[in-house]
Amino acid sequence: MRAVSLVLLAGCGRVGFDARDGGLVVDTLDGPAATNCFDRWRGGVPPLTMPQLIVDDGASEHDPMLSPDGLRLYYTTDRDGPYRTYYTERPSLAGNFFERGLATDLPDVPRANFVFLDDETIYSTDLAATDNYDITLYARTGTTSPFTAFSDPGISVLNSAASDLDVYVSPDTLSLYFARYVGTNDFDIYRSSRPTSSVAWATPSPIPALAATGVAELDPYVTPDGLTMLYSALSPAPQREYVTTRASTSDEFAPGTPIDLGGNTSSNHDGVLSPNGCELYFSSTRIDGSDSVFFATVLPKP
Repeated sequence: MRAVSLVLLAGCGRVGFDARDGGLVVDTLDGPAATNCFDRWRGGVPPLTMPQLIVDDGASEHDPMLSPDGLRLYYTTDRDGPYRTYYTERPSLAGNFFERGLATDLPDVPRANFVFLDDETIYSTDLAATDNYDITLYARTGTTSPFTAFSDPGISVLNSAASDLDVYVSPDTLSLYFARYVGTNDFDIYRSSRPTSSVAWATPSPIPALAATGVAELDPYVTPDGLTMLYSALSPAPQREYVTTRASTSDEFAPGTPIDLGGNTSSNHDGVLSPNGCELYFSSTRIDGSDSVFFATVLPKP
C-alpha cells in the first residue's frame, strides 16, 4: 500500500549503471547465510542490517513482492503515469537485482498489491470501476503463460463497498488477510479463513486488538506458520512497520512492536519477508519524500 499520511500517498530505490555487466544494477548485500529466519521473528524484532536501496527511477515505487523462488522482485510504480507492475531479477539469492522492466505476465491494470499462492496463481487488489480496490484472483497454466482473471465466486464475500486492499494469503491458501477502509483516514486489518481450498472464504472480520485503535493499519504479511505478522500503522505518524506474534494460530494477534529501520522521520511500510524469512523488503520515503523499495537482512546470531 502506498504511504499514508492522513491521506494516501506513495515510493522506490536508486538504480546505478554497471558497465561490467552491461546493464542496470543495484547494490545489495550478500544473501543471508541462514536458511530460515522465521524463528528469529517469533522472538520479536531481530537485529537487522542497515536498509539497502534497491531501485529508484525518479518515480514512486512501493508494494514489493518476491516470486516464490525469491529471484524476481515485483513492485508497483507510476513511472509511466498510472500505477503499473514492474520487476527486477537476480541470478541467485546471493546476487544483485538487475532492472528489467514491465511485468508483462501480469494483467496491466492499476493495483495496490498482489501475492503469489504459487507460480500459477495470484491474489491481487485491483482498482475497480467504483474507484475502490477489490480482491481479484488470477491464474495461468505453466510459468511462461500470462496471468488472466479467474472467476471464483468464493472470493466475492471478501469485497465490500469500500476499498479492500493489501491482500496476503497463507501458503496453504486457508488464511487470508487484507486492509479494509473503515472511515476517514482509517483502515483495519481483516482476516478470513476456510477449511479447504475448494470452498468459499468465510465472511471476513477485523483483528480485534487492531480494530479499535483509531489509526490506519495496513500491509499485513503473515509468516508461513501463521505465528508472526508484519503490518504498518500510523501510530504515531509517520507510518511505521510493526511486528506482532502469537503462541498458536488459535490465539489473537496483539498490537505490535515497531521495527527500527532507521530514517524514523520517513514513512516505512509494505513490509514482506523473503521465502526464508531472512530478508525484509519494504517501501520508504527516506530518499526524497516519495516511496522507494529497500531491504534489510537479519543479522546472524552472535
